[in-house]
Amino acid sequence: MVELIIFDLGGVIVDFNEEMYVKYMSPKLGIGYNRMHRAVVDNLRPYEIGKINFQTFRKRCLSKMGLNGDTDMQWNSAFLKLARTNKDVERLVRKLHDDYDYSTALITNISKTRYDMACRYKFDPTIFDKKFTSFRLGMAKPSRFIYRRVLDEMNTKPSDAVFIDNLKKNVDGAEAIGIHGIVFKNYRQLANDLGNLGVLK
Repeated sequence: MVELIIFDLGGVIVDFNEEMYVKYMSPKLGIGYNRMHRAVVDNLRPYEIGKINFQTFRKRCLSKMGLNGDTDMQWNSAFLKLARTNKDVERLVRKLHDDYDYSTALITNISKTRYDMACRYKFDPTIFDKKFTSFRLGMAKPSRFIYRRVLDEMNTKPSDAVFIDNLKKNVDGAEAIGIHGIVFKNYRQLANDLGNLGVLK
């Protein structure tokens, strides 16, 4: 019996990914998409799991892109401009929590700066009973340890939990320890898949 429903943030509740950022910023910075993408992606994971701070992340990215250290990457302003809230999904989470009395949690691979901006401007974090972020935990999806951490803290068996993410590899990680998984494509598909699990009646 499902008791806990776990959501990803980027690509599910907030429509945003780093590819969008790179596509937007590379022409502004006057460098190729591939060069900027490599610079950001190669340095993003240490930042997302809290191993380096923003200043170090920014310095490493600019160095790899061959740009002046004072260059403005527009890290926050570009996110605010590009990210869009999926209001249907946000309302669904609130409904599951408030009307259906499910426990709700968030697992997201995200940097502190992105998370702070998202919480302030892009979604209501109070729709979740608990939020699990990679930068605080020091680990990221699809590691099975992050899913086990959520289950332990929420006092839930794997078979009583559902995890929703837009990336199949992350869903596969959750399913590997017995959590029901849903690969998110759109709101209607999500509602149907939750209905098939007996969540939405």
